[in-house]
Amino acid sequence: MSEVKIEIAKTEDAESIAKVAYQVAQLHDEALPEYFRPVPKEEQLRSIQNMLKDEKIVVFKAIYDGKICGFLFLEIAENMNAEYSKFGFILNLGVDEAFRKLGIGQALMKRAEEYLKQRKIEALCLEVFDFNNNAVVFFEKIGFKATNLYMRKILADVSAVDGDDSIKILKANEKDVQEIAKIYNQSSKLHKSFEISFFKRSSYDENFDYIKKILKDDEFVRLMAVKNDKIVGFLFMIIKSRRSDGLTYPIKGYICNFAVEETYRRKGVGEKLIKAAEKYVYKKGVLVLDLDVHAFNQNAFEFYQHSGYNVMYKFMRKVLK
Repeated sequence: MSEVKIEIAKTEDAESIAKVAYQVAQLHDEALPEYFRPVPKEEQLRSIQNMLKDEKIVVFKAIYDGKICGFLFLEIAENMNAEYSKFGFILNLGVDEAFRKLGIGQALMKRAEEYLKQRKIEALCLEVFDFNNNAVVFFEKIGFKATNLYMRKILADVSAVDGDDSIKILKANEKDVQEIAKIYNQSSKLHKSFEISFFKRSSYDENFDYIKKILKDDEFVRLMAVKNDKIVGFLFMIIKSRRSDGLTYPIKGYICNFAVEETYRRKGVGEKLIKAAEKYVYKKGVLVLDLDVHAFNQNAFEFYQHSGYNVMYKFMRKVLK
């Protein structure tokens, strides 16, 4: 029986790797045509060639019976606000359809982990699309856990913002920084209790400065909920465009921060804020609204599901022992 060999790929391997990568791309194109556009084989090859030349990316190839039958692209990433500020991130992973269930994917992952351990890097991260249940199960089986869920809602007519008339949705500005910072600090404490993902302890002053910075930045759409002349919640979002031909939704709204004051939760404040956000982007001709929710936050996840948002992909992480 043949053994799988894992080696560092070379530039001359580009064509063989591109053939496998094209299979992976087709799977995603067919499952999520609103998110991916079909990539011609020539473009796929150029992309692989560029990645093989990129000194910041390590490309592993799997060889079985003398043939390249799989690949893994690994990048070393940094996030200074994270517990594991330096971590490995898998940009792409694929196994030729004819060679699946032979342990090739597991061998590639094991080699990536070994590479990181040799460099004293303690975490490995990746993104996997929720439709791809086989991949989700595979990563869970080898020790990965979801830390974040990326969700999306495709918007229909959202011209009306219903709900409690005593809750007003207004635009936030710099004078509102103190009240919004207090709410943000409550939310921040919740996340600090789950410090295995992207959170380090931050002071109230740091949170205040962060909110103050956003309230000055016109890139953000800044909404706040007001009840009885008191700010009881806020939502910050941006509108992003993807420069890529053939996408169903080249422009999207993205919710960056969203929180409700503790004593006003489950009273329709969050629902009214998110409906106002949907109405805002829809009037701009933007037909999708995206957000991230941390996997530990079951209440938030259920709220978004109830509001019509579906999981697109999961950000998963494994702490390397």
